[in-house]
Amino acid sequence: MKKVLLTAGLVFAAGLVGFAATSLTSGGFSVQSVMGRQHSIDKQKHMDGRDIQRIQVAAEGTDVTIVPSKDGQIAVHFYGTGNEAGVKSVHFGVEQKGNELVVAVKTDDFTFLKNLQTNLEIALPKKQYERLLLRTSSGDIEVSGAQAKNLDIQTSSGDMRITDTAAEKTSLQASSGDISSVGLQGQLHANTSSGDVKLQAADIVQQVGIETSSGDVTIELEKEPASLALEFESSSGDGRTDMKLEGEEKGKHSLRGKTGTGEYKLQVETSSGDFQLRVK
Repeated sequence: MKKVLLTAGLVFAAGLVGFAATSLTSGGFSVQSVMGRQHSIDKQKHMDGRDIQRIQVAAEGTDVTIVPSKDGQIAVHFYGTGNEAGVKSVHFGVEQKGNELVVAVKTDDFTFLKNLQTNLEIALPKKQYERLLLRTSSGDIEVSGAQAKNLDIQTSSGDMRITDTAAEKTSLQASSGDISSVGLQGQLHANTSSGDVKLQAADIVQQVGIETSSGDVTIELEKEPASLALEFESSSGDGRTDMKLEGEEKGKHSLRGKTGTGEYKLQVETSSGDFQLRVK
């Protein structure tokens, strides 16, 4: 069976090489000649968001953006381009289940050379939602101006950017991508297997936990926290800060100390990444 698959793969590869060579010699090689003509995708859904308390988004192969609504309604916009096979392979759906809004973007497997470039933009009315759950595979996520009791974002291959967002509890998980946040408020747990974490905030007045396998962690604050307990541990990374810490303990791959009574805990763990905490 393995020999059959290998032979088929070699024949297919040889066909591609032959096609490319023929196209080049005839002067007709282009991305379009391989991928096919591009088609547009443009789908929209609008609804009254007064009864919606929970948002659930599951998207494959597309970037996701959450922004504040301008007219007080929920607006879901899925758009982009792809060849004929790619456009046919995409399935977009919006459904309201009680007080929950479910948005899904799925693509069929084994569709070769889809050449898809898509975006999913969701505009939400300004209010505190019970939960925002966003999941993507092979796509970036950007959230701006959102409010929720629980904010849960997961991506298997993509970056995250959170700006001016408030949540009582936030969980950010990326298996392969960077995490950046500006002005995020509330408790935070961030984890990335392969990527950097960068946080910019006015202060730390909640519990913060950050874990990376192979990425650096950088935290920039506008002012020095009045009551913070810092714990940094790494297998091979270095930790440093320009803050004055009481009882500071600086090891080769660790850093501990506190300000004030140490009410709020900042715990950072890396395998092979550096950590820096600085005040602007």
